[in-house]
Amino acid sequence: MKITEAASERHVLAVMVDNEPGILA
Repeated sequence: MKITEAASERHVLAVMVDNEPGILA
C-alpha cells in the first residue's frame, strides 16, 4: 500500500490549486 504517496500527491494538487485560483473560476 502506498497511502503516503497518494497523500503527498493530493497535497501537491491542493497546493497547485491554491496557487492557481483561476483554475476554479
